[in-house]
Amino acid sequence: MAVAGRAQLAALPDAVLHPVLVNGSAGVVVTVRGHPFAVMGFTVADGKIIVTDATADSDPVRRVVASVLSDA
Repeated sequence: MAVAGRAQLAALPDAVLHPVLVNGSAGVVVTVRGHPFAVMGFTVADGKIIVTDATADSDPVRRVVASVLSDA
């Protein structure tokens, strides 16, 4: 998560990463200036991220972000 977080923050300095479970695995919801931007899910094996899945498709992102931000 540290590598993905740094890459995302370097690309979008206003990005905020919200840790979440994505399909039962580690992930983050990315918001930029409070607006949904992306959802990233990670497959971890032996303590290393081996697969990163990301979507910026607006419908799934809005659904996940609504859930995450309502819990904040």
